[in-house]
Amino acid sequence: KILHVLQSNEIKPLGGTEFRSVDMRIIAATNRNLSRSIETGQFREDLYFRLNVLPLVMVR
Repeated sequence: KILHVLQSNEIKPLGGTEFRSVDMRIIAATNRNLSRSIETGQFREDLYFRLNVLPLVMVR
């Protein structure tokens, strides 16, 4: 459902009957290797490319 909202910029409120236009940004973080998760089928590749607009890598 997150991918649908990112692609269409529309949501349907809970209990609502019509879609509403939204303008939103998502900030996401993980400690997992998403490239490996995509290869094993644990994470969707299309969602990864929608979220991976400005990658920031923190080194220790």
